Amino acid sequence: MKKLIFINDINFKLSPQVRYEANGLVVADYAERYRQKAEMPPIHVFWDEEAKIMYLADGMHRCNAMEMIGRKAIEAEVHLGDYNACLKHALLANSQHGLQRSNEDKRQCIRMALKQWPTISNIAIASMCAVDDKTVAVVREEMEKKKQIVATPTRTSVSGREMPAHTPRISGATVATSKDEVDCLGREIPKKVIQYWQRTPEIRSLMDKVSEIIGILKEAQKNEDIMFSEVSINGTIADLDKAFVSIQCGVPYAVCTQCQGHPETQKSGCRLCLGRGLISKFRWDSLVPVETKTMLAKKK
Repeated sequence: MKKLIFINDINFKLSPQVRYEANGLVVADYAERYRQKAEMPPIHVFWDEEAKIMYLADGMHRCNAMEMIGRKAIEAEVHLGDYNACLKHALLANSQHGLQRSNEDKRQCIRMALKQWPTISNIAIASMCAVDDKTVAVVREEMEKKKQIVATPTRTSVSGREMPAHTPRISGATVATSKDEVDCLGREIPKKVIQYWQRTPEIRSLMDKVSEIIGILKEAQKNEDIMFSEVSINGTIADLDKAFVSIQCGVPYAVCTQCQGHPETQKSGCRLCLGRGLISKFRWDSLVPVETKTMLAKKK
């Protein structure tokens, strides 16, 4: 609903700050446009009926410009919704119009989203902020190290699927005290195969992307989107679920129990790890003998 509102009615302090900083030149330019009575798009605010708070979602520079020329009211699109609804709108608003976002603006959007939804996957956050998921991963790592957000064991994809955030460790596993990397059983990973362990994010990124497609299809089915009328949604989702499970087998879980992470020592190649030196959780569960698992458990 479009209406004239008082700028002082907006709670700027509690509103999401998705810009890294205000641009004084842009504010001055907008102020001059308002003086000349040029047509300007309305700002967007969210009215939280329960909290009795009006949040600003889009239009910080325009509000500053109006205050610069002494105006107390501004035209606004007023939406009903809480802080979360306002933040979701704000994260995308500046990517679609107005002053082009700087890299710091994009990182600020990511920080705001991660603070509010730390358990959502990098790809889901990237979609909310219109940025690359690799940038989200970098910002997330920075925030976790600074204790600005808590590292969570699982993350939720766009489709609502819950997945491990990182390769999990078995409870009670002995972790190596050296700087060498260890697998989920606490066993040291041979240097020659660490490269495959470190590429785990590549596989998880693919898993996220498959989940994102599943989420889009489920949403289309829920909304009876006619654009997908010729798509066999249930069949496609079933195929994608199989693809997800198949791709998940690319996530390394443990050092191969047959070649001990040294596939080059096997004359005919290691049949268990297929030359990678590492095996997935699936192969650990289904192909490693119980006796071997028991023996490794005793060594902890």
